[in-house]
Parts: sequence; structure tokens; C-alpha cells
Amino acid sequence: MQELVIGVVSSLIATVLTVAAGWFGLSWPRRLLLRLLSRMSGVGVLRSYPKQSAANADLAADLRAARWIKVLTGRGNELARDSFQEAWRPGNPRLESTRVLLPDPADAGGWLRAREDEVRRLDPGIESGLLAKQVSANIDYVSAVATKNASVELRLFDAPHNCRVILTDRLAYFTPYLQETHGRNSPCLVFRNGSAMYDYLLRLFDGLWQAGRGSAGAPRVAGPFGGTAERMFEDFIDEHVDVGEARLRVRHGGSGAPVLLLHGHPRAHATWHRVAPLLAADFTVVCPDLRGYGQSSKPPSTPDHEPYSKRAMAGDCVRLMRALGHERFAVVGHDRGAYVAQRLGLDHPEAVTHVAVLDVVPIGEALARCDAGFASAWWHWFFLGQTAKPAERVINADPDAWYGLTPEVMGQEAYDDLRAALHDPETVHAMCEDYRAGLGLDRAADDADRAAGRTIACPLLALWATGDDMEDLYGDVLAVWRGWAENVDGGPIESGHHMAEEAPDQLAARLRLFLKG
Repeated sequence: MQELVIGVVSSLIATVLTVAAGWFGLSWPRRLLLRLLSRMSGVGVLRSYPKQSAANADLAADLRAARWIKVLTGRGNELARDSFQEAWRPGNPRLESTRVLLPDPADAGGWLRAREDEVRRLDPGIESGLLAKQVSANIDYVSAVATKNASVELRLFDAPHNCRVILTDRLAYFTPYLQETHGRNSPCLVFRNGSAMYDYLLRLFDGLWQAGRGSAGAPRVAGPFGGTAERMFEDFIDEHVDVGEARLRVRHGGSGAPVLLLHGHPRAHATWHRVAPLLAADFTVVCPDLRGYGQSSKPPSTPDHEPYSKRAMAGDCVRLMRALGHERFAVVGHDRGAYVAQRLGLDHPEAVTHVAVLDVVPIGEALARCDAGFASAWWHWFFLGQTAKPAERVINADPDAWYGLTPEVMGQEAYDDLRAALHDPETVHAMCEDYRAGLGLDRAADDADRAAGRTIACPLLALWATGDDMEDLYGDVLAVWRGWAENVDGGPIESGHHMAEEAPDQLAARLRLFLKG
């Protein structure tokens, strides 16, 4: 902290001296002082400008060379100017992402009005509420850009704000908003990546980004800066638990009867981030990454694919819940996680109170009924499950293209969490092993249960998405499940396949009614 304070003071001294030198038209003292004081302080000043507006040409060039851009600003009027046009251009092969933070005009009234009072002293003709109107207009502008360019993201924040920050992967432009002048007339400093001030400004932006909220009405909860945000698993514990054969990443929180939420392919536990808080008021909610998925460990595979069988995953779940203090619990599974939930109900009836399965019928049932329609619609089962020409090589060549995921539906934090996992070849291999076990050991386990007449004794809820093909493939989905459980209820959810992300309120309401029954 002492070094940072020294660095900031040194930078301010450098700014005063270099601006003074600029008044006298002397460029070499300015460059010399910048280099000397920057090196002494470690702050990393590269350039300074007596006015923010004087930096526009260099800023435009730096934005054209950027791999990513992050902007924290007050009114945001500069976002519509020429220097920013490269940030908005769709199809730029170099630019990976542009993130913009603007004040929330609905929530930031106090400090926004205070800044308006400061500006009015400089320009008495400014009408009341003008800053909020300008911010709203710029929110609309960036939102319209984002509809045409998927790499552009906008969030709103509520925190006292006295500077403009523009970051790229190489540089940080910093303009303090001074009381005695407009922001465009305030001095501007440029810091290099790796310097103390660059790192500080990057942390400032990332902290406000996490506390910000989407501009189009994303779910809102209290943020650490006093604003609102779509936050993942607020007040949940995030830890890794050793369950013997695997080490599972798990988030858990809430209070009440325990319920285990199991994700499908290729998702991980974060797919539940909108449902889990809705259930946490009434239940203790546990959301793990299944073995092989997300940040959970990837046990070595075997020729018979047993480590990725649903029986092995179900065993992990029982040991996880016991480690968290839950001998009996309800389980909800989606997609591949639903097969684990089914296996828990069949193999561990003493531990399971309720089973909910989302958008599936049993693997054994699906394969027994398999026809050309199923094979053409669900071809990925067989591509991922075969070993003659393993799918891993195709997927790992370009995971983003293969999975085609975007943050729009699942949320940015969940997307970032999932994308990191999908770029791990070990995760991709483990997920393929899940499908290989499905075609072999999992089907054999289902066939054995059916032959022995074993069924799930506890209540079972089967839900399916209207936007998926369950009814097309199986007609009466509940009739299929009545052959596998003694007490079956359920119905459709108005949603696409990933209902926990697309219809969290409707899904949570159905689950709450079932689990309390």
C-alpha cells in the first residue's frame, strides 16, 4: 500500500510538471520526467495529456490494437464518438471482448446528482436531470450495439464514481473527474500493463463489474458496492470435497431439508445459479460438479468406462452428502444428471427421499426404443460414445465452435466458469467417457433392474421442456416413467432444454411444491 501511495503521489507530481512543461511547448522535459518518475515509482506512466480530449487520437489507435477493452465511465458520451468505433465493429478478428460499465440512472441518483451540481457550477445552463438522461441515452446506444455484436457487454453500477478508466490488454487510460472542470478537460494519464496503477485500475473495474447488473433486467440482488447484480450463489459456500474416488467441487447453502441438484452435459453446477437461491429459503441446496465435469477431479478411465458410470457418480453423491452431514436427501437431476438421480433412487433407496428427473427417460428405455428418429436427433450419444474414432480430437480442435455456447442465456459468470472447463482436454475426455458408460454399463444396469423388477420407491417428479423433443419421441412421458417408479407425477415446463437457466422461476415453483409434498 505504501508503494502504491508513493507511486500515485509521484504520478501526480509528474502530471503537474509535465503539464507545466507542455504549456511551454517543451516535449523533451515531459518525456524525461515521465520516464524517470515512472521508473522510480513503479507506477508505469507511459504518457500524460493536459486534457482528456487531447488523448483521443492515441486512444483510437490503442483501441484498434486491443485484444480486449474494458470501459468504466460517468456519462459515457465518448462511447458514441469516432475513437470508440473500433470497439463496436462486429467481425473484428483481433478484438475478443468489449465490456462497458455505466452508472445505473435508477439507483445512482445521489452521487450522480452531486456530480451534476459540480458540473452546473461550471455551466449554469445545465438542466436538472441532464446527466441521468445522457447516461440513459448512452445505455440505449451500447445496448443497440450489443444486439449486433455479441462480443460487446454492458452492465450498470451504483457506486460513487470520480474517474474514467479505459483498459486494454496493454494499457490503462485514467482521467480523474475534477470539481473545477469538465471531465473532457481533466488531465489524462496512460499506464502500462504490469504497473501498479494498471493492476489497481483493473481490480477496480473487475470489482465493479462483478457488482454490476445487466441493463435488460437481469435478476437483482444486493452487490458489495451498494448496487445490484446478477450474482452466482450469493451466500453459498464454494469448496472441494474428497469423496474417495473423486474430489468434487460443490456449492452449498440455504437451510431446511437437503436437496441435491445435478447438472447435465456439458454444463456444470453453475447451471443451477438461478434456481438454487429460489430454493435456498426452504431447503439446504447442494450443487456439485459431477466427477469429470467442471472443476471436479477426473478419475483415470478404464476400458469398460466404469469410472464414469452413473453408479460410480451416484456413489460420489451419497458420500458427498454424508460429508456435508446429510444422511437422507432429495435429488434433482437434469439431462445426464437425471440418470445419476435415477441411479441414486434405485441403488440407494435408504438415502433418497424424492427424485426429480428433467428432460429424460431412462437410458435403458431410450436405447430399447431407439429408431431412426432418435438416432438422427440424438446422434451425439453415439458420436461421443464410440471409440473407433474418438470424439475428443474433433472437440478439442475448437471447443467454442463445437459447443456454441454464449453468455446471453446462462449468464456471464456461469459462461466463464463453463468455458474454462470445456477448454480442458481432460474434461472433454471425461464427458465422452460419460457417454461411453451410458451405452454400455449404464444400459446394462437399467436392463438388470428391469429384469429384476426393481423400481424407485420414493416419489418421482418427471418434467420436460416444451421446446425439446420428449413428447415427439415418447408420447406420454409420464407413462414411460411409471414403469420405473411407484409414485410418478410431472408435466411440461415452458422452456428450451436448459430449463434451469431459461425458466428458473417456473422450475423452482414446481420443485418446491414437489419437495414439500
